[in-house]
Amino acid sequence: MNSPKLREQPEVTASKQNRRKRTQSHSKGREAMKRQVAGLKEAGLSNIEIGKTVGLHRDTIAAYLNERAEEQQTLDRFKDVLGDCLNADLMFSTILKAKLLKNLGTEDLATLSLSDKRQLIRDLTVSMGIVFDKLRLHEGKSTVNASHRIVRGEAYQAIDWAATSQIVSGSEDI
Repeated sequence: MNSPKLREQPEVTASKQNRRKRTQSHSKGREAMKRQVAGLKEAGLSNIEIGKTVGLHRDTIAAYLNERAEEQQTLDRFKDVLGDCLNADLMFSTILKAKLLKNLGTEDLATLSLSDKRQLIRDLTVSMGIVFDKLRLHEGKSTVNASHRIVRGEAYQAIDWAATSQIVSGSEDI
């Protein structure tokens, strides 16, 4: 009895592989062209002069420059609100940590082991340190001198408080 033939998968031909490579290199080439156009515009050349230099039509040059201007506007808006976002994140983390430390013995957290509570406090403290570092970098300030000492001190205080607190029970060592 003849078994049914399995349909063979077509092999990827060399032309398909070349087409893929051309597409990938084309997009890389386009990005390089956009960077070159932007550099020439910053150097003070007009769109027509840029077009003659790189071999593109002036409308293509204008489209590249408009796209770059939109990207720059988006980046500028992001930079304007970044400090506010980082401040809000730091404030939220601080409030959350305070609530967590206050409620360590409540029913919600009573099911957690001491090591889980310690891990939760440590993770929150580390995230606060990261946001604090980002905020200081955004403001152009040093991060090593202040943030690591503050975060490390807060982490040790939280762990010491959890270990000596009447609320936390357990036989695990800290």
